[in-house]
Amino acid sequence: MSWPLVLDLAHAGVTDRPDGRLNAWILAWDAHALLHQPTRFFQAPIFHPLPDTLALSENLILPAVLSAPFQWLGGPVLAYNTVLLVSLIVSGLGAQLLVRRVSGDRFAAFVGGAMFAVGAHRWIRLAHLHAQVTLFLPFALLALDHFWAKRTLRRALIVGLLLALQALSSIYLGAITALALASAVAVGLCAGLNARDLLRLAAGGALAALILLPVARPYMRMRSFYGVEWSMADVATYATTLESYAAAGTRLYGPLGQRHLDPERVRDTLFPGLTVLVLGLVGVAVAPRRYRAVAVVASTLAILFSLGPQTAFYRFLHENLVLVRGVRALSRFSLLPVLCLDVLAGLALSGRRHVLAVAALGLMLIESSNVPIRYARYDGPPEWSRWLAGRPGAVAVLPLGEGDTQAMLDGTAHFRPLVNGDSGFVPRPYTRAMELLQERLGGEALRLLRAVGVRDVVSTSDLPLPVEARFFVREAVPTVWSSEGITIDLGEPRVVGRVAFELSDADWEARPRVAVSTDGQTWTEVEASASLADATLSLMKDPRHGRGEVRFPPQEARYLRLDSRLPARAGAFEVAPVAGETK
Repeated sequence: MSWPLVLDLAHAGVTDRPDGRLNAWILAWDAHALLHQPTRFFQAPIFHPLPDTLALSENLILPAVLSAPFQWLGGPVLAYNTVLLVSLIVSGLGAQLLVRRVSGDRFAAFVGGAMFAVGAHRWIRLAHLHAQVTLFLPFALLALDHFWAKRTLRRALIVGLLLALQALSSIYLGAITALALASAVAVGLCAGLNARDLLRLAAGGALAALILLPVARPYMRMRSFYGVEWSMADVATYATTLESYAAAGTRLYGPLGQRHLDPERVRDTLFPGLTVLVLGLVGVAVAPRRYRAVAVVASTLAILFSLGPQTAFYRFLHENLVLVRGVRALSRFSLLPVLCLDVLAGLALSGRRHVLAVAALGLMLIESSNVPIRYARYDGPPEWSRWLAGRPGAVAVLPLGEGDTQAMLDGTAHFRPLVNGDSGFVPRPYTRAMELLQERLGGEALRLLRAVGVRDVVSTSDLPLPVEARFFVREAVPTVWSSEGITIDLGEPRVVGRVAFELSDADWEARPRVAVSTDGQTWTEVEASASLADATLSLMKDPRHGRGEVRFPPQEARYLRLDSRLPARAGAFEVAPVAGETK
């Protein structure tokens, strides 16, 4: 897995993949912010001018801290590769110590640890650094086992500390670790844990919460401001399937699954390999009862969670725990059954002849391998990006969208506010900005860029700067929705020239049809326009309730009929009187 990566750790890597570039950028921004702007850590310079943009994705705080010297010395690729390789080694060490504590067999423990360090689950997610930094997951379970042997407050606090450290490394892996610990505690309740033991563990949980509170606050602000969380319908598209657990992403078994599994039912490749699976099942039979119970319960709950809305277990958690609604990629919870199988495999090999353990290790490596791995070369930000350093204002790299993670990674040369962005959540204002800026720059697009403080545009066009955008709304009026359009009743004839509405996510309509009437019987069509720039600016101020406007020459009317294609949410519209034009 590390070959030929180790030949050029500073330049070779997964920067040819969007997730790889995103995670490399997160590490780079973290290191920069910790050194230069620690109080604005979550105000990352993407999706400008929106706030708390780092909270739209993983923050990778602890890996960034540990890799900061490599970041400063060699750049984002070196930092990424360092975190990746250290994570594999430390994760394997943790699993090894877990097996060794249970079995006492060092060689079998080494094999179990190696299975967790470089198994099939690692090869398919090289660009998902937040899924690789499992540094503290096995150590947290090891600490809980030590607590089981001697139930002191100190040991319970160590469990909480390790849970917090894992969450600071990866939010997803923090949630997986919490599920693993909760499963073990649930088994412990049936095996002698008493109320005082639970109070000590609760103190450990409180310590974890206290450590994580400063990090959790920006995420709660983000949720409140953007109004984003994954609904049951959203999650259903990302939940995995039982068929996915039989599908392999490796060269050896991958074609087999492609021939025999329904591609419509395969969303992920989660098969851990035949060697790990068989040895893990043998381990279930030979493991001590408590460890067997923890492995079975934790694996079962993780699989049920990964299946998403298909299971009552997930639906209950989604409806009653707010934090669950922030978890999208449910397939990552398959990591827990993998760890359990690796530990059980080590237990199955304990006390056996070393030649059997060596053979099992060799088979696992063959099954898991995806060699040759294609790594891309990144030589650092281009000259134009370095030229932008130290200049004032924001930057837009056009077109927005597909190349955003490349613009972000190249932006590590200057860390100026960037209109571009990519993350787990994509804010509604940015979706509108992409819609507006996807073609050649026009007056609307330029007006938006000037209004958000863009001073430099990476583009081949040389266009004049726009004027500041204006936005104007007034009183709410009743509306009627029908197949003919959206009819507004002003109550009495009056002169109007603008109508504001709350934005939906439908496609933009720049030239909506508008008709006016004084009596509701005779209608006159008028020429109208709707500014996508203004709508995008409004969303940037209020992503939940951003507004758009339809403008037309002043007309005397009691009734207005607006185009049904307008991206408007159902509800009252707002009409601006002509007198407001002077404001």
